[in-house]
Amino acid sequence: MPVFRSPSMLTMPDVIQRLGVAGAPMQYPWDLDESDAIAYPRDDEHQRLRNAVWQCSLRCAFGVLLSSAEWVVWRFEGLVDLSDPLLRIEAGYVALVAARYADLPEPPDDFPDDMQDAHGPLMLARMLIASGYAAYAANDKGVYESALSMALLARHVAPKRKPFDAWLSATLRRAHVRYPRLEDPVGDQSAIPRAFFFDESGREWSDAEVREALATQLARLDPAANPFLRDIESLRAEG
Repeated sequence: MPVFRSPSMLTMPDVIQRLGVAGAPMQYPWDLDESDAIAYPRDDEHQRLRNAVWQCSLRCAFGVLLSSAEWVVWRFEGLVDLSDPLLRIEAGYVALVAARYADLPEPPDDFPDDMQDAHGPLMLARMLIASGYAAYAANDKGVYESALSMALLARHVAPKRKPFDAWLSATLRRAHVRYPRLEDPVGDQSAIPRAFFFDESGREWSDAEVREALATQLARLDPAANPFLRDIESLRAEG
C-alpha cells in the first residue's frame, strides 16, 4: 500500500484514530444521486440535525463543517493522497481566527479515474469546504447548509455511524453552550480553536484555554507549505 504524506501540519484526532476509521473497507453506495442527496437535502429532511447545526454561531457552524470534514478525509488515510483536502481543512481552521487569513476556492472539476468510491466523497468534501468558506467569509447563513451536508457526508462514508453520531451530538451540545447562535456579524464572533471540536474531556472551556489552544495551533503552521493560506505581505497590504 502506498504511503501518502501531506504537507499539512494536521494529525489525526485521537477519537478518529481510536475508532479505527482510517482505511476501512468502502462499503457505502456512491453515485451522482447519492452525492446530490447529500449536497442538496430536501428542506423536510434531517430536521433534528439541521436544527442542532443552526443553534451554533455562524463561525462555529463553519468549525462543525471542518471537523466533520476530518471524519470524511481521514477515513481514506492510506488509500489515496489526502494532501489537498487536508491543506484546505488546515487553512479553514486558520480562517476560524479571521476569514481573510485563508483563500479556499472551489476545487478543479477533474479527479482521478481510479478509486472512484474514495475520490467522489473527497471531491464533494472539498466542494463543501469551498462553499462553506465563501458563505462564512460573506457572513451568509449558507454556511449552515454546507455544514449540514458535510455531516451527512461523514455519516454516509463512516464505517460505523454510531461513533460519528455520538461525536457529533456531543460536539454540538458543547457548541450550543460555548458558541451559541448569535446575530452579531461573523467578524465580531469569537475565534475557535480546532481542539475544541475534538475535546472529549467534557470540561467547559475558559477564555484562557481558548487563547492557549489557538496559540498552539497557529505556532505549528507552516504558511509557506499551504497554498490556501494568504501570504503575510498581501495581508499587510490590506492593513
